[in-house]
Amino acid sequence: GEPFGPGDVMGLCITMVNDDEGGDASASTSDNHIRLFKNGHALGHFEIVRGATMGGEAFTDVTPGTYYPAVSSYMGGSVRVNFGPHFVYPPPKTLPGGWKPLPVSELCAPPVEPTDAAAAAVRERNFPKKTDDSIVKAFEEAVKLEAKIRSKCFKSHFSKHVEEIRKERELRSLNTADLPESSSSASIDGEGDATLSNVVMQDVRA
Repeated sequence: GEPFGPGDVMGLCITMVNDDEGGDASASTSDNHIRLFKNGHALGHFEIVRGATMGGEAFTDVTPGTYYPAVSSYMGGSVRVNFGPHFVYPPPKTLPGGWKPLPVSELCAPPVEPTDAAAAAVRERNFPKKTDDSIVKAFEEAVKLEAKIRSKCFKSHFSKHVEEIRKERELRSLNTADLPESSSSASIDGEGDATLSNVVMQDVRA
């Protein structure tokens, strides 16, 4: 296969077809495959079929199931893994065969806004009708505070993620126009919102 070394960014994309979840009934498990990218360039053999680019799969006929990303390193090697939503080398919007890549990060939804979290918690708690309003209010405020902390941590992590990607792209003289303006002061009161993009794909930097 293609060699890689320190400083290279390897991208991996796995495509799994699941007919039980509303997928194309005509598609078979032979469509399950894994693609590899090196510094933004797709690896593998491609062919032009009737004007469309096909091929490029590193592994085909991948057995259906649940897969977890993992990296093995030897002789003191180390890597940094990025699950998105932004990448040093963004994947193409559409892959051969019409597949649209999504980041692993989309498997974990952003935290619910504090007000919505508190309202949902009160509904689920289902307090008896005779419960004192002060008790309900105290419970609601406690849930809201916890939700604010979660939201703050998420926004802080997202901001650092964007800035790390921006820095890596600038080192490689790559375009950063698609990256959102990050907030360096996401407060516990919910200020400094960061917008997620709809950009499963991951970068592995050797």
